[in-house]
Amino acid sequence: MENNVKVNVLFFGKARELAECDCKKTSLPKNVKYEKLKELIFQEVVPELQSIEKACILAVDQRYVDQKRGFDPDEFQ
Repeated sequence: MENNVKVNVLFFGKARELAECDCKKTSLPKNVKYEKLKELIFQEVVPELQSIEKACILAVDQRYVDQKRGFDPDEFQ
């Protein structure tokens, strides 16, 4: 069983401006807590967004990721 999933991280508004792109392809852990997911995205995948991290919310397929439960891609299929 694979522990990572390939994702497209989409950027909107100020995030798009700072990242200087609309989208970034990456691989993230399949099951991860919300705070760890934000850490991975803002520290490793797109560190250019660190200045706005506290103002950002994560969503998958236009649904906000539950901050208490985290990210499980199987829930979004």
